[in-house]
Amino acid sequence: MRKRYVVVNKARFITIMCIFFLIILTLISIFVMPQKISSKSIDANTVYIVKSGDRLWDIASMVKSDDDIRKIINNISEANGISSDEHIYPGEILNIPYEMKS
Repeated sequence: MRKRYVVVNKARFITIMCIFFLIILTLISIFVMPQKISSKSIDANTVYIVKSGDRLWDIASMVKSDDDIRKIINNISEANGISSDEHIYPGEILNIPYEMKS
């Protein structure tokens, strides 16, 4: 014969269940979905207006980063939807996912 449980106080049962689910959701958000914070986040984007004679290599050498310059060029290209061998033109606006040197 199975034991049957009867809810005596419905309001208290609902409150306890809500608290239980909030605790479970909090634990899931803390342990399962950690957010990776890096210095190259969207907030670190800089807008650069291309001048005559600029190349991606020159622009990449002006950023504050210890990364290899080829990686910087690749990241700039990806951020702007261009290939690294594609020409850039004066007046073109580029998003630079790094902080620029002063």
